[in-house]
Amino acid sequence: MDNKKATAILAISLMLLQAIVLMLPGIDTAGENQGTASHDGVSVSYIDSSNPGYGILTVSFSDKPDADYFTVSIDGGMTSAPIPVNPGMFAVPGGLSIGTHTLRVVCGDDDWHIAITVAEVIHATGVTIDYTSVPMTVGETIVLKASVVPADAVEKDIVWNSSNTSVATVSNGTVKAVSAGTAVITASVGDLKATCSISVSDSPHVHTWDSGTVTKKPTCTEPGIKTYKCSCGETRTETIPALGHKWSEWTVVKEATEKEDGLKERTCSVCGEKEQQIIPKIGGHVHTWDSGTVTKEPTCTEPGIKTYTCSCGETRTESIPALGHKWSEWTVVKEATEKEDGLKERTCSVCGEKETSIIPKIVIVDNGDGTTTRTEEAPDGTIVKTTAGAADGSTKVEKKKAYTDGDGNRMTVESSEIFDRNGNRTGLEKKVEARSEDGSVSSTATITAGNDDADVVTVVGAGSGSGVVSGDLIDKALALQERIVREIAGDAKNHDKTLHIEVSASDADLILQQDSVGAVSGSGSALRISSGNGSMTLPKQVMSGIAGKGDISISFAKAKYSDMSDAQKAAVSDGTAVDVTIASGGVSLGNALGGTITLSVKHVPAGGKTPVAYFIAEDGSKERMDGTSYDPETGMVSFDTTHCSLYAVIDEDPGSSGTGIVLYVCIAIAAFVAIAALALVIKRRP
Repeated sequence: MDNKKATAILAISLMLLQAIVLMLPGIDTAGENQGTASHDGVSVSYIDSSNPGYGILTVSFSDKPDADYFTVSIDGGMTSAPIPVNPGMFAVPGGLSIGTHTLRVVCGDDDWHIAITVAEVIHATGVTIDYTSVPMTVGETIVLKASVVPADAVEKDIVWNSSNTSVATVSNGTVKAVSAGTAVITASVGDLKATCSISVSDSPHVHTWDSGTVTKKPTCTEPGIKTYKCSCGETRTETIPALGHKWSEWTVVKEATEKEDGLKERTCSVCGEKEQQIIPKIGGHVHTWDSGTVTKEPTCTEPGIKTYTCSCGETRTESIPALGHKWSEWTVVKEATEKEDGLKERTCSVCGEKETSIIPKIVIVDNGDGTTTRTEEAPDGTIVKTTAGAADGSTKVEKKKAYTDGDGNRMTVESSEIFDRNGNRTGLEKKVEARSEDGSVSSTATITAGNDDADVVTVVGAGSGSGVVSGDLIDKALALQERIVREIAGDAKNHDKTLHIEVSASDADLILQQDSVGAVSGSGSALRISSGNGSMTLPKQVMSGIAGKGDISISFAKAKYSDMSDAQKAAVSDGTAVDVTIASGGVSLGNALGGTITLSVKHVPAGGKTPVAYFIAEDGSKERMDGTSYDPETGMVSFDTTHCSLYAVIDEDPGSSGTGIVLYVCIAIAAFVAIAALALVIKRRP
């Protein structure tokens, strides 16, 4: 065999290798790590393969080089076999770790040294829309805003769709009402979706107020303003009482002497205003203040003044906080009709100030199926929709109310009730949502039709998810949870409560102090920890079992290969592995949990395959977890377990030995042929 034939075999072998890398499944742009760089006419890009064990490096030349092949070495390591200039791809065994690497590319007489930084790709975990439901009238246009979560995810393009374009159309978030009916607007990023329900009526719009925004903050002496906005753009305002000064302790500015008075001062911690008082000279007069007299009465909107007088005639003053309005219940001044808006009024019991608000006119819609829906607003702001005329004589009553309670929590109550022809309630669905004043905690209670039980889920955001979860935050969450339970107490016999701690990172690594664990257990709540990798749920039985074990650390993280044995690495090489730990005092509780926990792992199975969860022992042996379930909508593989350990979700295909094995065999064959041909070329070369 001459040199020309050997060279031809080499070229064919290398092209075969590149074709195998390109054509086999599992190579896509969904890798976890990526990087690009360029230098002097050469560009390089890198992407992790979705199939573990290697990464794909692509080298592009802006001008056709003189040579047909090039070689690559990484961080001064072994040089690759010759690679054809086109397609210019190279499978990197083991892949490139996150960080900066130096590539040496040699092509003919050209020699390049290129620094490439490989970074983790942040993928979207969700999509949000600023409204979940919007009432509209025919011809009306609104703009919905959608956001990708997290904000730095690589997926940016949002696709908008309407479930019924004859009712409402959407373009880049702009929704136009076309005709009466309902439509669901969907914002999608890949398989992630968020929806907003659009209800279009021929009749005038019924206001649905949001939870309100503080448009003018109250000060110590001036009241603030809270503005509520309807989806139609109309606004209404409420007064926020002045805060009143929060004085510090007195500080001596000038010491008193036998000859001169001294001076003391205190400062408001809110606005910084200062107040001074004289310190009588030593041996001189000592002020003896009386109990004070209100020299200016506070009003609902303005602070008052209290004046203290000494026997010597000197006076000092203190501010009295504004009272804030004490509103009565709303009273209907004019009933709403089908033709005209009504009017309601409430009065402050302190100052007598009155506030009025429009009651939208009654809207009656023929549904075209023999039923009619009557929409009206109750005096307390509840929107009531009554649908009557069903063939079985039943009536459906839907209610929605949004308000702020006395503790500043923003509440939304929605219900749907069915009554038979005799007026007996035969069905109930109810949803109550609450959010704390500062937005740090939210809670939702849901009662489904035909069920006396309510699911109550309270959500707490824990930031990056590394460190101690504040006891104050846990207490606030449990207080909000009890507030929402009181709202549904008359409608549900039992309450299944879950405290959900959301972590804004891939891994969760949290510490719950003993008091917090005891508080969660005492409330009868389950505990769920979720992160970008999935979630783990500790039922109330487990929480009760660990309540007396001191501070509890909980970890739910993507397993690190460096922490695995070689046998474990081999066992999970083609799966998604997570490490689960619940510990007290640095000692893992292992299987001493006192009950069963539920794990949900984020995983995208290969096409046509079934994901199955396994426990991975130290020796690499695998124990299949019974009851594994996969939800394609959430991308979660869920299973129950009684112990903390290493778990992996592995795709199974009974009719195949797996693409991973096929891949490695093909690459090995192609690489062997390429190396043999190269050796022959070298041997034959003069």
